[in-house]
Amino acid sequence: MNDIASISQQHAASTQEVSAGTEEQTASIEELSSAANHLAEIAKDMEESVKKFII
Repeated sequence: MNDIASISQQHAASTQEVSAGTEEQTASIEELSSAANHLAEIAKDMEESVKKFII
């Protein structure tokens, strides 16, 4: 019986670790997405600025 309880606790701990890792990855992906959107906005602004110099 103790073996089953021990295995269950280990499984629960592993599940929590995976869940925490998934949350961390999700936060990182959201950060990357935000940064990519920001860079796209900067690129668009730069493109519009450069167009002003075209003769």
